[in-house]
Amino acid sequence: MKAFSDIVASVDYWEQNARWYQLWADHGCYHEPIIQHLVVNIQPHWRVLDIGAGNGVLSFPLAALGCRVTALEPSSAMRRLFFQNAWRWGIGHVAVDDRPWADFHEPGADGYDLVMACNTLHVCCRDQGDAFRKVVAMQPRHIFVVSELGMDPLAVIAERGGYQLQWNSHYCMQSPHVYHTLKDAFEHWRFSSYTGLMELDERQFASRLRLSENHWYLDETVTVSLLWWSRCGES
Repeated sequence: MKAFSDIVASVDYWEQNARWYQLWADHGCYHEPIIQHLVVNIQPHWRVLDIGAGNGVLSFPLAALGCRVTALEPSSAMRRLFFQNAWRWGIGHVAVDDRPWADFHEPGADGYDLVMACNTLHVCCRDQGDAFRKVVAMQPRHIFVVSELGMDPLAVIAERGGYQLQWNSHYCMQSPHVYHTLKDAFEHWRFSSYTGLMELDERQFASRLRLSENHWYLDETVTVSLLWWSRCGES
């Protein structure tokens, strides 16, 4: 069985998981506190790189405020969600790059005001520290990271790379999986069991499902860390 980091770092995983990701994003509030923190810390003219942009849940609010956003997303299924949401937002000026983070090498990349990664550093590489070192090496003015995996190693890397932690926030929240039908739910269970990411057997999975407002929910509590670093000398 592959390790967790190997599975989620596979583009093929996200090609198949995109449908359930969109349901989770559409029916949850996971990104609301993240967006609230972002919009009070950015400036409209900033050049922003969103690593693993997914369906654009963070890219579009910043673009709507006037940021020049580049969305890095290697999964074609996730990019389809991104373009669908671009239409919903009425935004067509976000640049989309289909390269994985490991292959991203842009001339003048040190010109970014903000590089952000929301639960994607461990998707880019087996070790989120390796992915973060590449972010630091780019020397953007600011770095914003969201993670559920713990941040201590990143703090050391940031300090050695010439960054100061400006603020951080840590909280627990409900982040349930959401399904339209029981068929959807058990298809997700089979997919997650096959990849090794679901530890519940079928009976345990069924016993934890709850029905609310015509949707099925699998409740999960997560601990989320938000950290914002600025290059030394920046404010």
